[in-house]
Amino acid sequence: DFDVNYYVNIMIEQGRAVDDIIMQYVEIENSVDQTYRRAFNLPADPRVRLDSFHRARIAGLSQRLYDNWGFPPDGNGGSTARQAIQNQLGFSIDFVINREVEQLETVLVNGRQLQAALRDAGYDITDEQAYRMSDNSYNAGIRLPELLAWVRMARVIQSRSTERLRAIARERGETVPRPVIEAERTRREREIAALSAASILNPLLVPFVEVRQRELADFNRDPAAAIIQAERVRRERALAVAVASTVGNPAMAVMVDVRTRELNDFNRDPMAAMGWFEFPIDQALYLSDSWMRIGLAERPVIPIIRTPELSAFVTAQLARIDTSRLGNAGYWLNGRSLTDPAIVAALVSRIERGELQPNDIRMLIDDVIATHARLRQASADAQVDILNPNRYLNQATDTTTVPDGIPALTQVELLLLLDIRGDVRRRIGVLQVLREGVGDPTENPEMR
Repeated sequence: DFDVNYYVNIMIEQGRAVDDIIMQYVEIENSVDQTYRRAFNLPADPRVRLDSFHRARIAGLSQRLYDNWGFPPDGNGGSTARQAIQNQLGFSIDFVINREVEQLETVLVNGRQLQAALRDAGYDITDEQAYRMSDNSYNAGIRLPELLAWVRMARVIQSRSTERLRAIARERGETVPRPVIEAERTRREREIAALSAASILNPLLVPFVEVRQRELADFNRDPAAAIIQAERVRRERALAVAVASTVGNPAMAVMVDVRTRELNDFNRDPMAAMGWFEFPIDQALYLSDSWMRIGLAERPVIPIIRTPELSAFVTAQLARIDTSRLGNAGYWLNGRSLTDPAIVAALVSRIERGELQPNDIRMLIDDVIATHARLRQASADAQVDILNPNRYLNQATDTTTVPDGIPALTQVELLLLLDIRGDVRRRIGVLQVLREGVGDPTENPEMR
């Protein structure tokens, strides 16, 4: 092939060794190409040319493998460098490359299954995102069954949360979400404004303006009923069009069945048919990820509740912490209460800026209380007198007297520690808030 020979000659002129070129563009790329075709059920025959998207992915994966295990020429085709590495590893470079290709196939197959599971749950990701999620989880020791369990748990969370949200909506007499109503009202008002402006130049449009104004007045009397009726009419018309299309074209009967099911589903439960009051799948995935510690879900963008409600929520969560004993955390509090309005306001401000979510605070407090309880139990178990266990059972455990190796941390100290050491995506920043107005602890003799 002229093109191949042309590029090979250029690389040789630039100092590339022939066996190094063959290693990268023949051996490695062919192995990756075959693996990729198997993973994505593509034609196995290498003579079948793949589209540019797949070729680019194969080239990228091959390049990464070469960057890790391909060695530059050193005057002898790179063989000296390869031999040195092989002597150090105890096995051949070919063995390593084959193992990497096998791992690549596992990652690609897992990525496809994960992508299918997420799409089935209503969360769409690209092929590249699926590959990166699969690769990151594989390198972190998280295998496919755990990933699929993560998605299954998210679907359970979404289903149960949606049921609860819709039950609350029905209790409140809400059949259509407020944002949907406001969006429809805004659309109608803008349409009237546009027609009114146009009617200045064209008086014939005045009757249309009056019609739209009457429709808006009717809408405002019962917005939910108007929206539901409009959607019902739209589906009935779609069904009528499908029925009419079957004349002379029996194959369109399939569309009649589809439109009939859609209309029946809507009449049975408009909320479910329209996806109203549905708990977002990205939030469900994030919660499931937090509990299972997968580390793949991105923080969802959640509309922030009003500040008064948010302040009350943050105060209530911080009030769950036992502040009867502060330990070294007393320095950072500097005489303030953990629920001090300034501290609460600082955390609320971070939430409003989108730096954290309200649920992050609740989960951190839950973790603090649970960890403190485990430490107390570990302390108690370590003090059991096996010769006289009744003495242990009849006395309360003193957390200030513990065996070596079990720190008597207070809940406030644990709050700061677990926040710092926790998932960076959910870091509250309590210490950062408390440090404001507090000097350098190394300057305090009591903290040295």
